Amino acid sequence: MDFSLTEEQELLLASIRELITTNFPEEYFRTCDQNGTYPREFMRALADNGISMLGVPEEFGGIPADYVTQMLALMEVSKCGAPAFLITNGQCIHSMRRFGSAEQLRKTAESTLETGDPAYALALTEPGAGSDNNSATTTYTRKNGKVYINGQKTFITGAKEYPYMLVLARDPQPKDPKKAFTLWWVDSSKPGIKINPLHKIGWHMLSTCEVYLDNVEVEESDMVGEEGMGFLNVMYNFEMERLINAARSTGFAECAFEDAARYANQRIAFGKPIGHNQMIQENWR
Repeated sequence: MDFSLTEEQELLLASIRELITTNFPEEYFRTCDQNGTYPREFMRALADNGISMLGVPEEFGGIPADYVTQMLALMEVSKCGAPAFLITNGQCIHSMRRFGSAEQLRKTAESTLETGDPAYALALTEPGAGSDNNSATTTYTRKNGKVYINGQKTFITGAKEYPYMLVLARDPQPKDPKKAFTLWWVDSSKPGIKINPLHKIGWHMLSTCEVYLDNVEVEESDMVGEEGMGFLNVMYNFEMERLINAARSTGFAECAFEDAARYANQRIAFGKPIGHNQMIQENWR
């Protein structure tokens, strides 16, 4: 099996590295993280250069690319020390293409193209429902032709920065208990929504939030996918997420390795770089 890169892939990775090293030095990301500032200039640059829209069809403002190329790009962004964990633009559009309505897909694409940021946060996790999503207690009920969502979500990434949320909510009286969950498209500025950023020991560039939903009113047309299919739709997103996280983590590991190698050649102890010591050299293998 040939694992060598194509010429196009090599050019893409070189352009990513040039973009980041030229315009976004380590100090930029360090300042953003220290100040808890979302790096909008960085995200805008990725969008303008098509990097955050790889794999998205051209009619939605993207650039066609296979999964290998997309993962290589994420690895390269991470390897440059940049926050690749922010790049979920394509993921949002792919999900809406798979199970969203035409209007939801339009909003996702337009928001992403306008801001360079992902369009929505995934509001799944609850205080009593992490990996066990089936224990989620956020509900949706119908009254007078409207739908009302009530509950609490926690550890919601990007809830403060992104304009929309996909909220997983339970039908309190489902016809089929195996199909109790439905996804709803929710504008984050709606009345009844309270968003509280959580204090964290790291990853300060993007918020992680508690989200309270108190009688949040949505329309039937805000249902994402078929009723009762919310959990299966979420699982589709998880499949992609696992692959993406592996690519990011590999890139971050390479970045850390290169930083350590650089430090080992710069740090002088007992008159020589510590990288000359046998034990450090052995650990490099």
